[in-house]
Amino acid sequence: MPFRSTLARSAGKLLGVFKERDLSLRGAIQSTRFIITGNTGGTKFTSGNFTYHFYVNDAFAPQPSSNKEFTLNSGSSINVLVIGGGAGGQNDGGGGGGAGGVAHAENMPVSPGTFVATVGQGKAYNDTTESSTFVDPSGPTTITALGGGHGRDSNAGEGGGSGGGGGQPNNSGGAGNQPSQNPGLSYVSNYGFAGGQGGPSDQGGGGGGAGETGFAGSPGVGGDGRNFSFMPGPQLYTDMPSPLQSVVGTAWRDALGSPGKMAGGGGGGGPSSPAAGGAGGGGTGGNTRGNGVDYTGSGAGGGPSSPNEPGGTGGNGIIVVYYPT
Repeated sequence: MPFRSTLARSAGKLLGVFKERDLSLRGAIQSTRFIITGNTGGTKFTSGNFTYHFYVNDAFAPQPSSNKEFTLNSGSSINVLVIGGGAGGQNDGGGGGGAGGVAHAENMPVSPGTFVATVGQGKAYNDTTESSTFVDPSGPTTITALGGGHGRDSNAGEGGGSGGGGGQPNNSGGAGNQPSQNPGLSYVSNYGFAGGQGGPSDQGGGGGGAGETGFAGSPGVGGDGRNFSFMPGPQLYTDMPSPLQSVVGTAWRDALGSPGKMAGGGGGGGPSSPAAGGAGGGGTGGNTRGNGVDYTGSGAGGGPSSPNEPGGTGGNGIIVVYYPT
């Protein structure tokens, strides 16, 4: 049976480190675990093997700075998922909105201190998309996930974290610019793909996702998001506090699914069958005028051409700090 002295247990708590030793007759060490303790900020909860800090609507740019703080009291590395706000789809068969860019920091080297997490909001096609940032002032180091690029009608899609779908006739999709972000930070992986080309008639291209390029119209399906195994939607939703459940909603849970897929592109708009949004939260185009799912950073669907109506609004971004429990 494992045995720990009172002195060793107290020292472990003070250092934020717990070591478990099996003092069998052979004196062999059976297992060793390191637990970071006492950290605060966002909505904190434990699920599976990780402790999570979620930053959602209370960490938008206009909110008080205290809402955006993550305070590290112990530990030398953390993991951070940063997703920018999703983009909107334009009217009249316009392209679908691109997903916000994704920056995933693994084993980010840190020292105890206070960090700042600012979450980008999703936007309609006629508003400026917002990036999400995670800042370590001691570096200073900033991890940036760009807002998505809007889908366009009769023009090329806008560039962004993932690019917006191009409009008809045959206009190109916007560039996915996230891969060029966060230079010099070797522990950060960046994801964002281009939007799809518009169709030859009244059909927009699909917005790019974090996992693939948007498809050309027609039908202009949005690019799929990317799987993040540490973000299993149903399990996280079950384990998170009920106020956070109310904020993210069951649509978030279902969009992520067990694989944790996030940041899908919006489907292109058009006159006929709606173009599906990319898996991971992308909005459906056409008469559906689907919004991107909030807190996935997904793009919205482009609007229909008959009647001529605007597309949906991109989904809000998110920042998640997590580390082994």
